Order: sequence, then structure tokens, then C-alpha cells
Amino acid sequence: MELRAQGGRPVVRRVSDGTLVEIEGGRDRLPPDLAASLREWAEVVEAVCAHEEPGNRALVSERGRRLAHRLARATRSRVRYVDPLVDRVVLVSAPAGTFAPTLAEPVPWATGLTASTLTGGPVAVGLSWLFLDLLTDNPFALLVANLVVVGGLAPAVLLLSRRAVWRWVAYGVAGGVLVSWFILVVSLLGPR
Repeated sequence: MELRAQGGRPVVRRVSDGTLVEIEGGRDRLPPDLAASLREWAEVVEAVCAHEEPGNRALVSERGRRLAHRLARATRSRVRYVDPLVDRVVLVSAPAGTFAPTLAEPVPWATGLTASTLTGGPVAVGLSWLFLDLLTDNPFALLVANLVVVGGLAPAVLLLSRRAVWRWVAYGVAGGVLVSWFILVVSLLGPR
């Protein structure tokens, strides 16, 4: 990898084939905090170059070297740091322990399933009660209520399912909706 700053933007390039690595998005996405630090550093490089302040040059160069070390750890590769202020190339390697596979964070099954159950139970009971009550009154109203309630819950469930703790609540809501649909189908198939 190669790290440099050009025009107020950080440029990360693969040395092997010269392709640019996207700082955000793409398959080689960097951690968000590192991407933000690289953008901030490139903007400071541009400002320091414009004002020609020699005292700040050493600080900005050192910050770039530290970011090159972080980039080496994040990508698990050697990084060629092209210092934009002193026109020097520094090779940075990741520390030896960086190449060991990192252990994934354990999944809190007991707490998560408890949260899902405590959320899904009331959702299932409430929707079943609403759907069964509407079934006896007006089947068309049942269909409309089903579309409105489930359609209204869907965006919230999708957004919550991407959050670490809230995903368990989203799973509970989705499970409660499925249980209420199952109860509705069983009641439609049963004797009247």
C-alpha cells in the first residue's frame, strides 16, 4: 500500500497494481475512524502547504507516519508513506502481532433472546387480538390493517436490525408479526 496526500484528499494506492483503494465504500473499506483521520490529515497537509509554517510541518509529517502505521495494521500489509511536506518515502510495517486472526465478539444469546421474547410476545398478542377482532367484523378491514401495521413497522425493523443491541428488539418484533400471522391463518382454517 502507499499513502499520500494530494489536493487536500488522502490517496491510498496498492503498490502491486497501482489501483486506488476506496477509503469509504467498496470492498477494501477502511475502518471509519481511520478514514476520517486520513481525510482530516490530508486537509491539514493542504493548509500547512498553503501557509508555509515550518513549525507545523514536523507535526503534520509525524501525524502522517502514525496514520501510516494505523493503515498498516488495518490492512495487514506494508505501507509506503510518501511524506508530502519533506518529500521523503518511509516504509512502515504492521507490528508482528497484527497478523494473528482477531477473535470475533461473543454473541449475547441469553440476553438477546430474552429481549426478543419480551418484545415479540406483546407484539404477537396485540396484533393477534387486532386481527382476530377485525376478522369477525370485516375481512377487508383486516387486510388493510395488516398492510398498514406491518408496512409501518417494516422500515423501523430494518433500521433497528443494523444496530448491535437493537437488532434483538427488531427480531422480536418480526417474530411477533410472524406468530400473529400464523395465529390468523390457523383461525381462518378452523371451524367458524
